Amino acid sequence: MQAMHWRAGDLELDLGLHRVRRAGEPVELPGLSFDLLLALIHAAPNFLSNEELMTRVWKGVVVSPETVTQRVKLLRDALGDDPRSPRYVEGLRGRGYRLIPTVMPGERPSAPPASTPDQIPAGPTGLPHRLRRTGGWAVAAATLAFVLLAGFVLLRAPSSRVPVPEDPGQRTAAILPFRVTGELDTNLALANGITDSLLVHLADVPGLQVVASASSAHIDASQLGAQEMGRQLGARYLVDGSAQLSGSSLRVTARLVDSLSGSVLWTEQFDRGRDDFFGMQDVVAAGVKRALQARISNLDPAIPTGERSQNPEAHLAYLRGRALFGRTTIAASLDAEREFARAHELDSTFVPAIVGLHDARMQLASLRKHDMDAALAQNQSLLELAASLEPDSGAVQLARAIWSRDTAEARSVQFEEGLRKDPSNARAMTAYSELLDLVLDRPEEAKQWLDRALRIDPLWPRARFRAAQRNFRFVGSAVEHQNLKLLELDPTYYPSLQRHAKYRWQMHGDTANAVLVIERAIATDPENPWGPHTAVAFYLDAGDPRAAANLTRANAVASASTAAIRAQYVGDWRRAGEAALAPASHVFSRPERWGVPSALRDYGLRTGQAAAMINELSQRYALPLDQSWQLTTDNFREAQLLA
Repeated sequence: MQAMHWRAGDLELDLGLHRVRRAGEPVELPGLSFDLLLALIHAAPNFLSNEELMTRVWKGVVVSPETVTQRVKLLRDALGDDPRSPRYVEGLRGRGYRLIPTVMPGERPSAPPASTPDQIPAGPTGLPHRLRRTGGWAVAAATLAFVLLAGFVLLRAPSSRVPVPEDPGQRTAAILPFRVTGELDTNLALANGITDSLLVHLADVPGLQVVASASSAHIDASQLGAQEMGRQLGARYLVDGSAQLSGSSLRVTARLVDSLSGSVLWTEQFDRGRDDFFGMQDVVAAGVKRALQARISNLDPAIPTGERSQNPEAHLAYLRGRALFGRTTIAASLDAEREFARAHELDSTFVPAIVGLHDARMQLASLRKHDMDAALAQNQSLLELAASLEPDSGAVQLARAIWSRDTAEARSVQFEEGLRKDPSNARAMTAYSELLDLVLDRPEEAKQWLDRALRIDPLWPRARFRAAQRNFRFVGSAVEHQNLKLLELDPTYYPSLQRHAKYRWQMHGDTANAVLVIERAIATDPENPWGPHTAVAFYLDAGDPRAAANLTRANAVASASTAAIRAQYVGDWRRAGEAALAPASHVFSRPERWGVPSALRDYGLRTGQAAAMINELSQRYALPLDQSWQLTTDNFREAQLLA
């Protein structure tokens, strides 16, 4: 029988409670990190190769060696282990890892000490650095408003927070009575046997609590929805199904339901001969156990057959493309496009590669700030081909939802339907979360989808980046700390580098270091206009218009997007206003349209076109003239200029 408690030096691992302590203090480990540590404990003192770790930790899921490397880094970070002088995990470059301390079975540790409040990291108090030559009185007013708004946000936020303990119901399953049809007495016996077998099989799933069947029997499933059943039973997951005897055949359908969302996470049909009662009970219980264990361990059941190509080279090319696509840079997207095209060439019916090729081309158009309608038209044939090969493909539907120009409500429906068919697509969940947050104003749903994406793929950079950014309205400048944590995992992730540079400039007035960081970002993806667009503001603030001009000469998009602020810098209000009216000045987000709002104001006042500029500011910054304004960090400065 597998030991339930282990000691490795000052580490204590309790398999039953899914808990790790170091020197008597609890260590918070996500499910995959816990499984990685357990695999190293079982192999100690021997090395486990990357391939062995993939097999043991990511059962049934295709991952890359880079995923193993990043997961080991997360484990080391949690244990406070220095890879240059390791105490716990030793790596053999490119080959594998082993646990250093001597491992032995141990006694169950005593209860961990009570948690102590975890202080929110203190944020910087420096004011946003001012652009000195773009209207002193307006910038001063904007700075004052920023301070007032930030103070209001921070006053409403608690100065410290106590970690919220995990809700036990999140790791609890209830087994509901299986429905029976056909020969009632025989099928009742079969249904009861399945329930008993499930209780036995699920008892050894680490960290899972199972609601006794006697409690579930009192729930009238026909009268209650999944959410109410889950609430009454205190269970996140519900297991139910049906049993039928027809002639010489037994058929059982089982499913796993998330009571929070009411969605079916897994379902499977089992067929056996009439006399194979016990075999049926065991196979159903084993299937439910795999699905549940995958869920609470931050995994998903094995990838469906359609997600793999029968051509190994095609599948490897697809996997390389998928990893490159997640870099969110133009350079990596070009490489991803080549890998997806190669996979499609090797296997012309491999739908994920076709969808990947479509997404890579669309991401390139988005990053380059090209016409997205034109890009959609140019690449529509790829989705049509994928849909013809696999009409019910969730990946195709999600690609449409992500890139569609339809209304937000229509895209929401597409996301919901696509995620029902493809329930482990963390990238689509992240995109859907952004739509819910930024367009549909449904923040609670947005948080649920983002949390789910992070449970499925905790290393997906976009999900981690989005999690940090959406917290800004709650934590203020402490968001900088969260962004730095992402850079620790991936020091070349372009969006985080851009944000880090902007925070150094706005929150600390540290223009010199902001320039160093943004130049590093530009070097990683020279064609991307976001870096040069950002750097222009820094260079002008540092009094170096020549450096700003050199950047814009190399990038047409950045040249157009910064034309207004560069004209303001030399005092040319007319050219600044004309540039601010051009669509090219509005390709970046509202807070990063350097100088555009003040250029519009000045142009309206000096040319006598105040009414036209009032309408322009009102429309572009969501400030309706009936004064039903919703001031945010995106438009509070513009509200002053409009006034």
